[in-house]
Amino acid sequence: MEEENPLVRFVESSFLAEVLRREDVNDVSFNGEAFFAEGSSTGRERLPLEESKEEVGSFLRQIANLSERQFSYLSPILDVSFGRYRLCACFLSLTRVKDQKSYSFSLRVERPGSAVEEDPSFFPKGSREILLEALKRSESIVIGAETKISFASPPSCVPRFGDRFGGGA
Repeated sequence: MEEENPLVRFVESSFLAEVLRREDVNDVSFNGEAFFAEGSSTGRERLPLEESKEEVGSFLRQIANLSERQFSYLSPILDVSFGRYRLCACFLSLTRVKDQKSYSFSLRVERPGSAVEEDPSFFPKGSREILLEALKRSESIVIGAETKISFASPPSCVPRFGDRFGGGA
């Protein structure tokens, strides 16, 4: 039997436990001031979490300790993958909110399957076929959204094509 990862156990029993149990969430973030969850079908939503920046710092330092990584003024970026998660965090020396030092992070959650493959509403009106044809031809791909729609980053199930196909996300 495989031994449980202490990082996974820590994160899944933290203040993020409830949101991480939601099937529709593939990213949880803290922008230095507020918490957000993002899902392929639900979009971005603000979470009612009230943890202070000190509590967030303690949470991130514990992840750094468990992963045997540095997270400090001298090493202000923490980028670590464990279990079905990938965390990228910034230390106080990099994040500012209203001219005050804070922490920030994004925790990506890998889900089984792929919305591209399994959710027919993910690519409406034949756009999946257009994407596959563009990939087959090694064409550049531009992804856009309507004004005022949160589009901070592509969903985790959408591959990034920039390096291989000379284009954007």
